[in-house]
Formats: sequence, structure tokens, C-alpha cells
Amino acid sequence: MSVTGLRHFTFGDFRIDAVARELSRRDGTPVALTPRVFDTLLYLVQHAGTSLSKDELLGAIWPGRVVEENNLTQSISILRKVLGIEAEGHRYIATEPGRGYRFVADVQTPGEAPTPALVESAEAITASDAPPSSVPEVPRAPVRRRRFTRLVALACVVSILAIAGIAWLGRTHEAPAAATPVTTIAVLPFKPLLPADRDEVLEMGTADTLIAKLSSNRRVIVRPLGSVRRFDQLDQDPLAAGRALNVGAVLEGHVQRRADHVHLTARLLRVADGAALWSGTFDERFTDVFALQDAIAEKVAAALSLKFDRDEQRAMRAGYTRNPDAYLLYLQGRYRIGKVTPTEIHAGMEAFRKAIDLDPTFALAYASLAEAYRRLPITSDVDPKDAFPLAKAAAQKALEIDDNLADAHSVLGWVAFWYDWDWATSEKEFLRAIELNPSVTEAHLGYGHLLACIGRNAEAIEQGARVRELDPLSPLANSVTAFFLMSADRNDDALALLDKALAIAPDFWVARLHRGFIALDAKNYPNAIAEFAAARDHSGGSMQAVSMLGYAKALAGDRAGAQALLEQLQQQVGQRYVPATSIATIYVGLGDTDHAIAWLDRAYDQRDVRMAFLKVDHRWKPLRADARFIALATSMGLQ
Repeated sequence: MSVTGLRHFTFGDFRIDAVARELSRRDGTPVALTPRVFDTLLYLVQHAGTSLSKDELLGAIWPGRVVEENNLTQSISILRKVLGIEAEGHRYIATEPGRGYRFVADVQTPGEAPTPALVESAEAITASDAPPSSVPEVPRAPVRRRRFTRLVALACVVSILAIAGIAWLGRTHEAPAAATPVTTIAVLPFKPLLPADRDEVLEMGTADTLIAKLSSNRRVIVRPLGSVRRFDQLDQDPLAAGRALNVGAVLEGHVQRRADHVHLTARLLRVADGAALWSGTFDERFTDVFALQDAIAEKVAAALSLKFDRDEQRAMRAGYTRNPDAYLLYLQGRYRIGKVTPTEIHAGMEAFRKAIDLDPTFALAYASLAEAYRRLPITSDVDPKDAFPLAKAAAQKALEIDDNLADAHSVLGWVAFWYDWDWATSEKEFLRAIELNPSVTEAHLGYGHLLACIGRNAEAIEQGARVRELDPLSPLANSVTAFFLMSADRNDDALALLDKALAIAPDFWVARLHRGFIALDAKNYPNAIAEFAAARDHSGGSMQAVSMLGYAKALAGDRAGAQALLEQLQQQVGQRYVPATSIATIYVGLGDTDHAIAWLDRAYDQRDVRMAFLKVDHRWKPLRADARFIALATSMGLQ
């Protein structure tokens, strides 16, 4: 059989759309193939039952190019794996000893008549960004015949376009159906071309990099990596993910690295109707991956009718390295710190350091190292004096290389807020980060925290709303916004957001902690104790959670239980860093004001991050009339 003008072919459990250049299973599940592999399969299927020599296949798949026979062998090998035939022998593609290959399966062409094919070389297809509907099958005709076919096809296309143009002019009075502009997008974790070759760092890292680049455009909201990383299943429906993320479009694709090459396919889908707004296939050297990612970001923006101005173009390319090994280490570091556990954060930091060793001018690696250091005191009970100076130094180094990195300015905002207690500098740095990239959620989170802690509650709540707009599925975004509402005495509204956070992540300990605070305000001590115990258990023993559990037990009349938790914390002093505010908390619950103030003095000397909450944290209410407490708050600029 030789049919080169048909669009649809079915065989076994598979279906081919020659125009859309898609292979799928009969149940509709897409099967990802690189351009050359797809061309090989299509040519074999179009000539099913015919013995095809290797030379003929090489000439058809790589027209006009001198390539090694190994290229064809690899394509056939990949097809056999993808079609799942190893267990049953070569029931689709048979090897013809000494000649080539034959497609031996029964091929059906469901009720179609041949249609004129637009003939292009596979090389031209790969290099172009034409939509799938303009992509033809691979020709088999001799060179002179192919040229004639091109001319005929071109004439057909011109005629069709002319007729379409006349028809359109005749209907200009009709208002076209306007598509709703897409202002929100999610870049889903990329998938492997072959499940057995999964590389989660590269898959997640490709999405992370594209998120950062697209976020440079101020006219679109891009969901952060923290929200999309949960949609990394190989069978994930991109449209279902888009609906869950409440976005107008999703970018999804496949990526695979082979030696020094990277194969990447990408599709931009409109969530409302599943329409493909853009698609592209790329096969590049890994050293060119940076230009490739820039090109994808620009094509996606163009498909959404967005343009990068000069500053946005510069920001999109800022901070990266030209060293592929340093870039891979950077991706590994980002993947690690995204898991937000002490072990993973430290592993990520080590990867960033190695990336910097390979490229001391890699500004984004410095910025991410700064972010990792910044997280340690609040997430892992690390001594602020050990972490924040290093976070500050790394962020400043990043800005020496590129002063327009929003992430580095955000880290400086956090350091000024949590460690220096320099509220004016903190606000300046957060606002600079937001100005450079309005989609940086960490900057909005930090700025909201700052505003809440210095008493500007309405503005803090606005920042919380912005964070939730950027990242609606983040349990942290919902929990932190709840804290802003609690600071404004809006506990009912806060509880609604905490319930949402726990619906997203039932074990999220920060939400449990805040629910415990609200229960304390209502003097519902049993509920408070239950929530703080859950926070302790789900956090792996956070000292903040332990101290609040002791505080609640003391208020509930269980002084022995509170004293036992106090002794548990005190026994660790000298062995590891213990936030002094944690010990002060239990003393407040026990009514021991002198010891509580003494430990707050120690917390001041430690630069304990929770001292920044001194003005708004309800646990300190019994101390607020004490002159020593007033002096502490005044020295911090909070009175």
C-alpha cells in the first residue's frame, strides 16, 4: 500500500493524524515523538507492506542531507519501544535482512479520499513554528517531481487563500466571535518522551525556567512552580490541570536529553475549548537550550498577543549562564529547595555552590542560594546569625552582576524585615522586586508580612489577595493571607482561608498553627491543643509548634504538661539553636512574666525572626503593659 495524500491512519491500538503530526492511542491518549521519529513512522505507514531500503528511508526522512545509518536505526528502535512491541516481537516494523524495513501491520484509512499535500522537508518543518495544520507527510517522489509538486501545492494554497480572502471581505459586516483574551497561563512540568528515560530535574527545571521568562511580561499572570509541580504525572490531562489552576491557557510538552542534544516539543492550549494556540518541536544541542527557551517564551507571548518591551526582553534573558553544566546544577538546586525540607534545602544549596564554581558570574544561582539561606531560620529552626548574613551576601553578589534580579531584591527585603528589623529598607526592597517582576510571589508574601507586622493591615490584606491571585492553589498563600486577616481581627474570614489551605494540603502544619491561634482567641483550649499538636506532628517537631502547644496547655490548666514541654526545649539549649521566643512563649502561658521578658531579651540578641511579630502576635498580650516589653518594642521601632 502506498497512500501519501491521506490524513488519518489506524493500526493496532494506534491512530495517526498526518496533518496534525500526532500519534495517539485509540482512546485518545497522545504519544509523544520527535519530528524525525514521527516522519519515519509516517513514511513506513504510508508504504505499509512495501519493503523499503535504508537508503530510500534516509533520503525520504533526511532529504538533501548526508546522515549516518545509525540515525535511522535509532528512530526504528524508539518506535519499537513506543509502540510497545518488544514483548511480542516486531509485529509492526519488520527488519528486512540486508535491505531495510517493512511495516507489516494492517493499516486502515477510515473513509478518506486523498487530498493535496503540502510538501516540505522535515528539516524545514523542525525549524519553523507553523501550526500543525500546515505540516505534511514526507515525500517519496524524485527531486524534479518534488519541485513540481511544491509549485502545484503553492498554487493551490495561494488560490485557497485568495478565495478565503474574498469570502472574508464579503463578510466584514459580520462581527467575528471575539475570543476572551488570555491573561493567565500555567507552564506544566514537562514530560519525558519515553517514561523509562524520566529526568524529573530537567522536566521540572524546563517548566521553572519558562515560568521565570514568561513572568517577565507584566501583561500576563504566570502560575509559580509551587502550584504547577503537583501536576507532574505522566498521564496528567493538561486541560484538567488548567481548570484546576484557573488559567486561560496551559503550556505543556515533552523534553528529553540525549548526550549533547535536547529534544523538546511544546503546545500552548486554550483551556476553554482545548484549541492549540501554538505548537513547536525542537531538536538542538544542549548548549543552545538557552536560546531555545527564549524562543519558546517569545512564541508563547506572541500567541497570546503579548509583546515583550525592551526592559522585559532584557529581564527575560537576565542572570543566566552559558555553561550547560552550571545550568543543570542550577536546575537541580531549584528542584531540591522546592521540596521545602531541611535536607532538600541543604542539597539544593550545595548544587548552587557547584554551579557558581563553574560560572562565578551566574547571577541567578547566587539569587537562589540567597533564597535557600533565607528560608532556613523560619522553616528549619536554624540560627538567624548563621543564615541571614550569608543570604544577604549572596543576594548582594547577584545584584552586583545584575541589579535587576527581582528574586535577589526580594531576599534583601526578607533579610531587612526578619533580621535587620529595618522596616523602611525592607519595604524599599520588596517594592523594587515587585516593580521588576509583579509575579514574584515571595516578594508579595514578604511585603504583606511586613505591612501586617507594622500595623498597616489593609495594605497587608491587599498583598495577600495578590498572592492568592498569583498562586490560588498554594496552601502557604492561603495560610499567610489568613494571618494578615487575623492581625486585623477578622478571624472568621481567616478560618475560611485556612479551611481552603487544608483542603489543598491536609497536613499543612502552618494552617494548623494558625487555626490553633484562632481557637486560643476564642478560649477554646481543647481545639487549640489539638491543632497545635497536629502542627507539631506534621512539621516534624517545629519548636514554634511545640511552644504553642505548651502555651495552650498552660492556659487550659495543664501546668504539668506545659512544664514538661518547657523542659524539653530547655534541654536542647546548648546542643542546637532554640528560638528564645519559643521558651518565652511557655513562660507567658505559665504566668511567669520575669522569665518571659528575660527570654525575649535573649531573643532580641539572637535576632530571632519571630521578634518581628512582637506588635501583632496575641501571645504577648499579657506583657504589653510591662515597661520592659515596651522598651523592647520601642528599640525595634514597633512602639
